Parts: sequence; structure tokens; C-alpha cells
Amino acid sequence: MWSPGSGISSSRAANCQTFIQRFFTHLTFFALLFSGIIWLALEFFNQVDPANLDVNDLERLPKAIRTRVLRLAIYKAGAPMGTLTAEHISAAEALISQWHGQKEVSLPGNVKLLRNSGRIVLSTNS
Repeated sequence: MWSPGSGISSSRAANCQTFIQRFFTHLTFFALLFSGIIWLALEFFNQVDPANLDVNDLERLPKAIRTRVLRLAIYKAGAPMGTLTAEHISAAEALISQWHGQKEVSLPGNVKLLRNSGRIVLSTNS
């Protein structure tokens, strides 16, 4: 903060204080937005069979929610927690948004994703 003799003018200190207030306002907004995305993904996930997901339902979801649903389903299928990378999720999401006849996607924990007859089917090879 500004104090006499500190070398910072009171108007500059006020600008810094305004910047900090705006920063925390934006930070709070994004934290609430992010928690809302997670909540929506969990709500969707809890209403479907995570081992047999309908592609049409997934296509209707915004990508931010769809990728979180896929991540939850992959962990539920048996992937060890913390092992999924952005590349794994991108490959899984491509089965929905960039479908062109890809083969199954192999993931950690021997989890396999396959698009078959308009569904994303998750399985494990134990």
C-alpha cells in the first residue's frame, strides 16, 4: 500500500488496488464456473451407464463437460487414478467429435474405449 515517502503516488496505489480487486473478482468467477462444469459433468455421469455411453448424448454436451464425463467413465472402468493425460482424453474425445472409423483407444489400466453402433463402450482386458 501507499504510504508517505514510499515513492508511489496515491493514484497509482488506487489503480493497483482496483487491479487486485478485479483480479480476485475474476478469479472467483472462474472458480465458480469451473465448479459448475464439474457439477454438470457429475450430474450427467450419474444418470448414464458409464460403460456404455450414447454418442448422441455426449455430442450435445459442451466439450468441457464431455471430456470430464469421459474422464470419470475411464476411471470408473478401472484406469488408475492420476494416470490419464491430456493426450488420452483427446483420443477418447476424438471418438465422438472427430469420428472417422478409428480403432479402439487403449488407456492405462488396460481400459479400452471403442465406438460401436453410436455408443462409446468401455471395457478392460484383465
